[in-house]
Amino acid sequence: MNIKDVRHTHLLAQLAKHDTDEDFLTKVNRALAKRSDYKAGISPSYLSQLKTRERNIGDKTARKFEYALALAENALDVPPEHEEANLDKEFEKLARSATPAQRRKTIKAIASELTPEDALRYARIFLDRVEAGL
Repeated sequence: MNIKDVRHTHLLAQLAKHDTDEDFLTKVNRALAKRSDYKAGISPSYLSQLKTRERNIGDKTARKFEYALALAENALDVPPEHEEANLDKEFEKLARSATPAQRRKTIKAIASELTPEDALRYARIFLDRVEAGL
């Protein structure tokens, strides 16, 4: 999978989390309006071009989406098959260093990005690691 395919896959996944493209754009553009370095938001026609692959998601647009959707930096550049390994690392780090309140907050943030099945699977993995003292 090349970077164009990876970013397109992530865009479609993010769009699927919203009822409509308009809801998605509203969320993105409200967040972008808060930053002076992101003067221009994302227009409906530009989003349509990205969805249909008439245009590719470039570096600037990828960073805009990551900021607006509260994703980690370069999250749109990570191939989906590597996301599971990255989540494993995040859970390990969280289990070792966080207070219970920090754990709950981070788990909620991570879980909001997952399907319910994946969220449950990772919650079980996380709890097993905490109980094992890893």
